[in-house]
Amino acid sequence: MTRRTIIYKDSETGKLYASPEFNGDKTEFEMFQLSGECDADWNDILKEFKGVNTLREFMDASERAQKHYKPFVIYNETANTPTELGGEILPVYEIDNISKIKSDHVIMIKNKINQKLYRVKITENLVMTVEVEAENESDAEQQVDDNWHKGEYILDDTNFMDVTFEVIDNELE
Repeated sequence: MTRRTIIYKDSETGKLYASPEFNGDKTEFEMFQLSGECDADWNDILKEFKGVNTLREFMDASERAQKHYKPFVIYNETANTPTELGGEILPVYEIDNISKIKSDHVIMIKNKINQKLYRVKITENLVMTVEVEAENESDAEQQVDDNWHKGEYILDDTNFMDVTFEVIDNELE
């Protein structure tokens, strides 16, 4: 089971807060045929934290995410009784160092109160040089164009030349 913890950083105070550890998701519970239940895959659970901007919102999101997990029963052989685990909502807690979290995955979210939304265009340039026999430059370009459209030249990451980033719309609402 994958152990995941979500960390919230309050950009005003710099304080870090951790969710309880989330163990597994719907797919993992089904794969391992566990007695507990989770009704969502991790990406759906993570959506509970979308748009979190305050500690209160983080705490509420943590509670909603925990509700995807249903209690399960284990048999306590020493006491000769069944014991229900899970079901209670665990609190968010303050931490002083992320390295103390021992989960398999740690996801960090920050409040975005002072941030603006921007659209940024990413342009990658891929370059390939090919050789063709032709009567003139125009025919050579046409042959390569035709061959490229037929899928004879496939450019991939090995043909990477450079990349540029350009803000195209600033301060979107």
